[in-house]
Amino acid sequence: MMGPLVDHPLCVLLGERFANQWADSTNQETGDVNDVILGAVVTGTQRTDSHVFLDIAPNANVAQMQMVLDGIIDMETTSTTPQATICSNSGFQFNLTKRIEFPGDYLQTWTPNGFFTGGQQHNGADTRFSGIPIAGQIARRIAINTANEQKSLSTEISARKISDRVGPQFNNEVDQQIYRLNTLLMNRIRPELEKREMVPERVTTLSTDTVALAAAAYGPAEPGRTLPDLSQIDLSNRAVILVHESLVAQLAQRHGLHGLEIPDVLLRDPFRLLSQDSSSPPNAELATIVLDSQQPLSTEFRDGEILFRSRVSFRPVIGPELEAQEITIAITPTVADGRAQVESRLVSIEPASGEKNPTISQILDKAVRPKIEEQLKPIDREVVWRTFQERTGRPIRVRLESVRSENGWLTFEISAEKSPSTPAPHNAGYGPSLGVPFGPSPLPLSIGEPFLGESQPFTGMPLEALPPGSQVAPVPISPTWQEPIPDGPVLPPLNGF
Repeated sequence: MMGPLVDHPLCVLLGERFANQWADSTNQETGDVNDVILGAVVTGTQRTDSHVFLDIAPNANVAQMQMVLDGIIDMETTSTTPQATICSNSGFQFNLTKRIEFPGDYLQTWTPNGFFTGGQQHNGADTRFSGIPIAGQIARRIAINTANEQKSLSTEISARKISDRVGPQFNNEVDQQIYRLNTLLMNRIRPELEKREMVPERVTTLSTDTVALAAAAYGPAEPGRTLPDLSQIDLSNRAVILVHESLVAQLAQRHGLHGLEIPDVLLRDPFRLLSQDSSSPPNAELATIVLDSQQPLSTEFRDGEILFRSRVSFRPVIGPELEAQEITIAITPTVADGRAQVESRLVSIEPASGEKNPTISQILDKAVRPKIEEQLKPIDREVVWRTFQERTGRPIRVRLESVRSENGWLTFEISAEKSPSTPAPHNAGYGPSLGVPFGPSPLPLSIGEPFLGESQPFTGMPLEALPPGSQVAPVPISPTWQEPIPDGPVLPPLNGF
């Protein structure tokens, strides 16, 4: 799994249990049954237990996962015809899986595959001959036998009723989430990256059975790069961000920092510096800082420290330009109990040529060093964020657990924990008012029998969010699962969008 990290200085690993803090939810609901099956009026009560979760699947070519819906429906019903009333206990199991892939730019998904199994147990019958000796027993036996003869057909009808109700609801709910995530990726995150010239040259994604990985490259691969040690991290329970020390130099190259001239007045306001039009810079008050034309910025991640190096020369408003100097600042991050502390210190100001000039060194020590040290103040910040699970409303605490600098890599380890106490809101599941009888006796349907047909691809994105020239088109969700899904670039019926 770690192979792509060699060529990609920015990597994000998403653990399955970490992601399920948002994706995983269970629900139990009860409801009334009121339906007509094979001419019989069916009434009674039902209870549905459903469980939705994310399952990451191994794939060496793309990050692959699937949303899974498991459910059990138990019922007590009476089926009434002009001839008899049959009392039954019924049950059904269903399992739906909806495949999702992330190739690097946006999420794409498929219509679900599903399996339904179930059966009925007829416990008694009441006929108009009930209470009459011998005749009542014979009529009861005939009614039970007739019901048993129709059990297989009635169970299949019930399964298809569940399929028609549960399948599209699950499919549409997941599609809505994919739609929202892709809208965020394509309409907000990507434009922001483009504005900051941070769109990667290439993205590699893959997955194991518990971790999805996305890795971004911003320049040519560097041979001989070592890999970070992640053996002490429970990757399934974490999100991990890995940054290689080469990333800073690659981004500096993209942003044209080589030889950049920065008037000293811009250093007082970093936001003004980032937004400044380079064609009309303001005048310097004391000096203009000139970044080195070969290696303006570099970093090293070693032994718990971040060594930040900048090669600059100083061009005073009055007087000759001072030769290029290499300024080294050491940053030490620590994280404990939901707080991050950052200590910074000026390590050295040395001539880039390696030859010291006593006069220049004296000027730097008196004028430049104090100004730099004045800015290196300790930072103490809370690194706990609070969000919630959309489906249930349960709060989720996200926390930065550690930051490690070693072997050229900066590793951020992030945890998430969902509150167990907040109950799910009403009508959050898939079972109430399905209006069909089910049951836990012999299963007339073969286990694993597919009801939903072949999966079809769907990007889950609005048409305006599709990348130029994309050949991946959304397909509509069929209103009945047994009908074929037509071809064509039609958006699915996503409620509320």
